[in-house]
Amino acid sequence: MTSHKDKSPRLTTDIDIRSEKVRQILGEIPRSLTLWSVVTLIAVMLILFIVLYFIPLPLGSGLL
Repeated sequence: MTSHKDKSPRLTTDIDIRSEKVRQILGEIPRSLTLWSVVTLIAVMLILFIVLYFIPLPLGSGLL
C-alpha cells in the first residue's frame, strides 16, 4: 500500500512539468466568473433597496 506521503513528490513533479501556458490558465480567475459575481451582487443590493423602500416606517410613534 502506498501512503499519501509517497504520492506527494510525484504530484509536485507533475505540476512542475506543465507548460507556461497551462500554468497561466490555471493561475487566473475567469472573467465570466468575476462579471457574474458583480452582476449578482448589484442585483441583490438593488432588490434589497427596492424592498426596503416599500416597507412603511412607524412615523410619529413618539420614540424620540
